[in-house]
Amino acid sequence: LNNSLLHSLRDLGTGLRRIRVLWLARCGLTDLEGVTGFPNLHELYVAFNEIQDLSPLGMMENLHILDLESNNVDDPSEVEYLVPCSMLHSLTLEGNPVSGRLGYRQAICRILPRLRTLDDLP
Repeated sequence: LNNSLLHSLRDLGTGLRRIRVLWLARCGLTDLEGVTGFPNLHELYVAFNEIQDLSPLGMMENLHILDLESNNVDDPSEVEYLVPCSMLHSLTLEGNPVSGRLGYRQAICRILPRLRTLDDLP
């Protein structure tokens, strides 16, 4: 669904509950409300949108890979919403305002010590 125009993940409806991989890059998304409608999601690619709030992801227990490249995440504390995502091992925040902060990598790895890759780097 890359390059689709979506105002919300809720616009996708409820018929995709079993989906495991979702590509929504460059879709004009401003938030992730409705992501819990995809409880089996393992990989979420939402690069190049306008997402700032990560709180809707807090209930995504099956999420393994999250790509938020070039969004609007500017506060490292937003990453704390990902702590309950116990399967998460790969996170991309490159291109977000937060990635330009001093000590960015160390701060994120302190919050999510189980990550294997951050911004495609070990």
